[in-house]
Amino acid sequence: MRCFIATVGVWWVWLPFAVGDNKEGKVRAPSDDQTTIVGEIVARDVLDRRRNYPCKIHAMKLSKDKTYIVELLSQAFDPYLRIEDSKGNNLAEDDDSGGNLQSRLAFRPPANDTYQLIATSYAGGTGMYTLIVRVADGPKKSPVKK
Repeated sequence: MRCFIATVGVWWVWLPFAVGDNKEGKVRAPSDDQTTIVGEIVARDVLDRRRNYPCKIHAMKLSKDKTYIVELLSQAFDPYLRIEDSKGNNLAEDDDSGGNLQSRLAFRPPANDTYQLIATSYAGGTGMYTLIVRVADGPKKSPVKK
């Protein structure tokens, strides 16, 4: 399997697929059914407009023909995951469905679109996190010990 590792700001991306260029350098279209992003939320990050806590926003193209499992995992804080469409409509959110205070949700996009995956915290915590997006039938590897 080929891997591409990119560093952008304070987050790193492990991509087991080829990455296309785009004007912002943020959109990734998975071809191997899983994307893993390791990042860090710091106090000076932009505030999530719904929770008012620091967050990182990851834009990703998702297909309406697939169901995705999206996990936000952290040992440093209680993760809170939100998904918005390209118009900013909140479509899904989760606090603890992944067990042990981890966030996990199954998401079937209503349309082919670029969605905003918002990594934030339940109570304003900061630190390292892992965001995993995979097709529901895809690999089930989780790099964070639970």
